[in-house]
Amino acid sequence: MIRYFSFCLDPFGPMRRRFIFWQTFLLPFKPPSWDEYPNEVVAGDNYFKLRRFKRGISPAILVIPPHAGRHGNVAANLIRVCQGFKNSVYVFELLPANETNKDCDLDRLVRSVEKCVEFCGQPYLIGLCQGAWLAAIVAALNPGAVKAYFNFAGPIDFKAGDGKIKKACEAFHIGLFRIVVNSNRGIQPGWAQWWYFTLMDPARVFFDEPSKLHKKVLANDEKGIVEWKNNRRWFWSPQNLPGAWYLEAVQRLFMENQLISGAMEIGGRAVNLRKIDCPIFLYAGGNDEITPFQQVYNLADHVSVPVAKRFFKDCGHTSVFCSQEPLDFLREDLKKLGCCE
Repeated sequence: MIRYFSFCLDPFGPMRRRFIFWQTFLLPFKPPSWDEYPNEVVAGDNYFKLRRFKRGISPAILVIPPHAGRHGNVAANLIRVCQGFKNSVYVFELLPANETNKDCDLDRLVRSVEKCVEFCGQPYLIGLCQGAWLAAIVAALNPGAVKAYFNFAGPIDFKAGDGKIKKACEAFHIGLFRIVVNSNRGIQPGWAQWWYFTLMDPARVFFDEPSKLHKKVLANDEKGIVEWKNNRRWFWSPQNLPGAWYLEAVQRLFMENQLISGAMEIGGRAVNLRKIDCPIFLYAGGNDEITPFQQVYNLADHVSVPVAKRFFKDCGHTSVFCSQEPLDFLREDLKKLGCCE
């Protein structure tokens, strides 16, 4: 009876919803770009750009989004939270690899972030996923340069837990990764990164995501449909990585766990996590199959400063830095540090 009256009120409803679904699912899209957001480039070179999203008071907030084969705009929700404060907000952008910057190794990558930290002047440093272990290295190499360190789902103890990347690195030899990079003239192609992550959970990519869109269309959830489209643009727009730092990271971090063993060196400088001398905030998700919470939390066993742990039982990997509950905690943590809205 309810379906009958619904049909009388909207006889073309089923056809309209099918059209919306297939239009959203099949139409081509424009790859994400930071130019879609109000900001200005204030520093950079052939390898990176430092973007200012808000001019405000000190200390500044410096966000290091993940650069693991996709665009850093996955941090957009977190950046909006930071913009709610009176502090200046900056975002580090690692440029996609090409023939002119594919030689970027870990030393150059770290030095690029160090330039941004120096430009910002002792900022609150917020790292997401790959950006979190990069930020930890920078904080350890530069005592006194960072006012607080936030880690959102970023691995530090790469051998802890039971994550899918850990299993893959245990199953494959570094030679396989070198073959991919060398066959692409020193570049880790974005399509390879896309397949690596997709094959970790192909059912989610090819079945669960279309199902989510279908449910949002049936519910006339316009906001949810927009969010789904934005996530699709991000996921299906892979970016190339410099093969030099990529291979170093795979071998030295993921396979050899050098941050924890103490063997890590960057440009001849030893990386000692105990030299991090600022407050630390660790954010982890209970459903994170990429970075299990142990890989994040074990940093606390290797530092000598106060550590605050935030656990979100229902959060998967990107949810740790995209969903509302963790971002509410970030807002409160920044207030505790003295940031004013």
